[in-house]
Amino acid sequence: MLPNPVFANIALVTPKKELQQQIKAALDQGKSLEEILQFLQNKSKAPPSIKRAFKDYQMESGLLFYQGQIVVPDIGDLRTDLLWIFHNSPLAGHPGRQQTLELVSRNYYWPGIHADTYWHMDSCKTCQQIQKPKYAPIPPQPLELPTRPWQHVSYNMIVDLPKDGNSDSILVIVDSFTKYVILVEYSKKLKALELADLFLRHIWKCYSMPKKTISEQGRVFNNKFLKALSKLSRDNHPQSDGQTEQVNPTVEHFLWAYSGINQKDWVKWLPMAEFAYNNATVRRP
Repeated sequence: MLPNPVFANIALVTPKKELQQQIKAALDQGKSLEEILQFLQNKSKAPPSIKRAFKDYQMESGLLFYQGQIVVPDIGDLRTDLLWIFHNSPLAGHPGRQQTLELVSRNYYWPGIHADTYWHMDSCKTCQQIQKPKYAPIPPQPLELPTRPWQHVSYNMIVDLPKDGNSDSILVIVDSFTKYVILVEYSKKLKALELADLFLRHIWKCYSMPKKTISEQGRVFNNKFLKALSKLSRDNHPQSDGQTEQVNPTVEHFLWAYSGINQKDWVKWLPMAEFAYNNATVRRP
């Protein structure tokens, strides 16, 4: 059940091209990058010590890069805007310290980026007010490791959410190989065969029938649902591999942060929650 609402106002995210234009325009405004820019304009005359110090910098299309990442000057709110995009915005979903840093660092760099990112995340009022729900850990069972995407699938449910339309629950499905997550809203009143049909339409239709489906023991899954799935799946295990157990708290954290004042518009945020989780987590084969 969702707690008392804590929600955030959503602002438009600055388009990538516009943001990079702002970074480009700010390069000459500060003195901190002046020596590097002068070196890049006349490398041949630089002494060996300077060449060694600045060897990882290069200019491309008017942007300064350090080891392949765009250097962000300390001008105006550029760095703060980037941290907002990669932590506060729905594209990110208020991830933790390391995930926020990883998202920012994929394309951007500045001296002190670690400290700035940690400070921004630790100062986030939304994260301070929302505690990720904790589930009792289920010891993972030793299972055969998958060798390709969608060969093994884990599934679980988040139930008793505030009713939004006809939906009050989420079916959480995780590909055991890539950790890719699919979130499907549904009504808790659905019967076992109808839930199995959701699984069929959202997973097997798109990715073919998995070799193995794994349920989280001790959750709301009932024998009828497992039986309905077993009619379709070649190998069904009422065991735990810990996959969905890691997903559920993150999904609920996202919905608490962005859902409306009555927590009754969470369905419209579910696709963005799915994107944010997968963007930060998925392992590409």
